[in-house]
Amino acid sequence: MNYIDTIKSITPLSLDDIIKTAKQHVPAQYRQTPWNYPGLAHGTAILQDEEQLCCYLASYGEMHQGKLACAFTKFPYLNMDKNIEIIDWGCGQGLASIYFIDNLRQYNLLEKLQKVTLIEPSYAALSRAELHLRQAVGDSVYIETLNYYLPSTVESLKANAIGGIHIEEPICIHLFSNILDIPQIDLKELAYLVSSSGYRHYFVCVGPVNFGNERLSAFPRYFSISNFLMVNGMDVLQKDSKLFVKKANHFLFPFRFIHQNNSIVLSDLIPLRILTGIIRMHRNIGMSIQLLKF
Repeated sequence: MNYIDTIKSITPLSLDDIIKTAKQHVPAQYRQTPWNYPGLAHGTAILQDEEQLCCYLASYGEMHQGKLACAFTKFPYLNMDKNIEIIDWGCGQGLASIYFIDNLRQYNLLEKLQKVTLIEPSYAALSRAELHLRQAVGDSVYIETLNYYLPSTVESLKANAIGGIHIEEPICIHLFSNILDIPQIDLKELAYLVSSSGYRHYFVCVGPVNFGNERLSAFPRYFSISNFLMVNGMDVLQKDSKLFVKKANHFLFPFRFIHQNNSIVLSDLIPLRILTGIIRMHRNIGMSIQLLKF
């Protein structure tokens, strides 16, 4: 069977199933080095065909899965008290959505999921994402596919960039997986699209920890929020005004802030050096910060 037929035979589909199946369908000559398949561009290219899609998953799928596991560690599943929808921005093959759906199933929350919106400029990847989601949730969830770029600073892409979103459910989960670090994305316009509704929003954002890349930490500032907390590479516990930080093995960046009566939670990956500046900023405004060594 080819990749599509194999995936259609698996219900409910999980992220582990996707990665395993992709590895089985990598061309033989690239089975040991799928990242060398032509056109992947180290995972940054807009993918065009089935072999590229499989080689991408075989090369980077487990890495994405690990980062998603880290980011979702702090997700407030107990707050999911109403119907949910997901918007997966630059969804690729839908890995972030699938991972979140896996978790909703584990927490017995899947029945609250009503809608998933997939936004992706690669038609091939978008079709894959739709297939993956359909096998994961069946026909009980409405899946909307939008073949658009995210808001861009590049003139040639602006005509094909998404201009608005339609949120229907009281809780909206925004997923940004390996997308906010791309310099061509207009973060200010993207933040405007996100904040245009009055619903309760939760954000989960993951991306590469590249030296000098501050875009991930810059994104929440476009919401005009002053009282947010960012911590990198740490497991964070908050108690009153004190911040207790425990060393961890992953780069995790969780923070919570209030915007127009909406609770917004982001988990993200940022360069470690930003932590020093954040700690200094909070100490300057009188916040007590204690670093605990283990």
